[in-house]
Amino acid sequence: MSWKLSLGWFITGLLIVVLLSQAWAQPAGQTFLSNEVVLQEIADGRAWRTERAQEEGMSLTLRADGTGQMTGKRGSMAITWRFQEEGLCLRLIMGMRKCMRFVRAENGFVGYESPTSTVRLSRPVSG
Repeated sequence: MSWKLSLGWFITGLLIVVLLSQAWAQPAGQTFLSNEVVLQEIADGRAWRTERAQEEGMSLTLRADGTGQMTGKRGSMAITWRFQEEGLCLRLIMGMRKCMRFVRAENGFVGYESPTSTVRLSRPVSG
């Protein structure tokens, strides 16, 4: 394979990555929430119910000091989080990270890890 052909594939791959990142940048015409809004409205120390396609829901609590808790059927786990370029990043077991950017949704928020991977945060409607 010639270097010109390899360069062509590289540029094509790079273009695809750029296009996908642009698609992630603005879901459905909405703007991602600022870090300040996420801190005030999501990292408020109260539990959120998480829902993800084809996965059982969990409870997620984020505190303003960068600590939190995840609770599910398999138990509970202390976590830490901070804001990074990719959004709000949770540090989980053995250094694993999950980063999300959020938009408002009915009764909560939707967090985007990628254009197709989302998690919904919701709280029971008080009545």
